[in-house]
Amino acid sequence: MPKIPKKYKGYKVKVDNKLPYWGDTDDEKKLVRINKKKSLKQGKIGLKDTLFHEFYHVKHPGATEKTTYKKT
Repeated sequence: MPKIPKKYKGYKVKVDNKLPYWGDTDDEKKLVRINKKKSLKQGKIGLKDTLFHEFYHVKHPGATEKTTYKKT
């Protein structure tokens, strides 16, 4: 799993392969859940893209999903 940048150290990353989607960010619990099984179907780049997408949600909590997809 790629290293988490220091500015996101307050968040924990948990692998949860039972998620029906790629990933989830919970700001209250400071938790990022990733469906590694789904992400790796796209190769290692898919896993990095999923982490980048979820940490974009951390950095910009008010951004909509549509905006986040455009930026990532």
